[in-house]
Amino acid sequence: MIINLKQVRVLDTDNIKLDKINYNFDQLIANSGGPRGYTGTNGNTGFQGFRGAQGFQGFQGYLGTQGIDANPIDSFWKSTPQNFTASNNFMSTLFSKHPIDSLDETQFAAVIAAGYKGPDINGQGGDSRYSQQQLDDNLPRYQWVVNRRSAKVASNLRFTSGGVSNNSFDITMDNSGGLYKLYLGFVDNINSQLNLKAEDHGIISSTNAAELFKISTTSGNTYSNTFFEKPVTFNAPLSIKNSNPAVSNPAVNKILTAINTAGETTFKTTEELGGNVKVGTIISILPSIFSSSSNFINYQFIDTNLDPNNPLKIRMGAGIGDYDGWYVCNGEQWTDGTVAGTTLVPDLSSFSYQILANPLTDNPNSQGYVSVTNNEVQLIGGAAHLVNASIPGTATSADYNINIVNQSDDPIIVINPAGGQFRIKKLPQIIYLSTSNLWWSQLGTGQTALGDYSSGDYLSTDYNTF
Repeated sequence: MIINLKQVRVLDTDNIKLDKINYNFDQLIANSGGPRGYTGTNGNTGFQGFRGAQGFQGFQGYLGTQGIDANPIDSFWKSTPQNFTASNNFMSTLFSKHPIDSLDETQFAAVIAAGYKGPDINGQGGDSRYSQQQLDDNLPRYQWVVNRRSAKVASNLRFTSGGVSNNSFDITMDNSGGLYKLYLGFVDNINSQLNLKAEDHGIISSTNAAELFKISTTSGNTYSNTFFEKPVTFNAPLSIKNSNPAVSNPAVNKILTAINTAGETTFKTTEELGGNVKVGTIISILPSIFSSSSNFINYQFIDTNLDPNNPLKIRMGAGIGDYDGWYVCNGEQWTDGTVAGTTLVPDLSSFSYQILANPLTDNPNSQGYVSVTNNEVQLIGGAAHLVNASIPGTATSADYNINIVNQSDDPIIVINPAGGQFRIKKLPQIIYLSTSNLWWSQLGTGQTALGDYSSGDYLSTDYNTF
């Protein structure tokens, strides 16, 4: 069978292509067509056409026949009557029936959700959870949930009682700023009281379930990482059982004191704190107390090989133990090596000393030779002071210049003309500087290696303190 077909060319216009296709189609029809070809691939989807104009509303249809009756409410709920004979009232309790057999106790009770908006209708929006199964790890996530649409409802759940206005309690779930928030509160926050009845109450961490706060009927209250922003009043004895065990434990007659600027505390004795003694306090003590090696340093061994190019750091006369922070008044600078930690104390002990030069080095900063002899007898008396308030300029001025005149340098002592006898008690004088581990030093002169000396020749220090 010969079929005369026209060839469709690329250069043909659309009208010529359409004419050729129609001609070829007519030829196929006239000659009963050829064999069925292979099914071609689907073409691209065309653009959606414009929406047509809305037609006129049709006439209301005829009323249909009535459907069958729905299942009665007791097919979903079980009603259990209760007769309160005392008040002659009758009430019933509703239970949700099990989905398979309400009499089969092995079945789970229904999971109930309320407050979710239904599926999207006409673009009004909905809630995807409305049609989801509430399953997590093969168990329902909840038994009963009340969803709150924040733009429509104030709280998830409200409890009321007694028919009194504002006698209600709200439970509200919210989310703002990316933070989940749960609110529990009365509508009338003034005339309200929240009572939680339990033997123990606990608040735990959201990360590791660690106990942050616990109220116990039997063991009291336990706080963890607690900050008090307002004054706290204790109407019973305060017990701090273990403030800082790494430093000191509580004990009788110890005082709670700060150990750093962060506010951490520890317990110390009055001796450790220096009691109520102020820095700069000078007192007299018995010679036997001062000469005791358990109270004041009276011997040192210094290996100058460890620090050859500095003068000796002498701690003779520094208090230890119960006298920690006390130092002999020797007229020297007790220091910790810093300017702020250096104090020049008065010489109230007829202080003399001799230090030999270090023979192992000629470094100008090494220990040189120094000898001081002090034969003065120190008499301590009250210093005379004069306060002068003067008016500068004219006598009509309202301005005053007020200064204090120190007359403490007057050495005159009037001897009793009747021949009375003075008795001088030469007691060691010590001063409280609070800080531990201070030392004093004297550079001296003649820092030249002279020859062989024994350690006892240049490591000893002589004192005449009494």
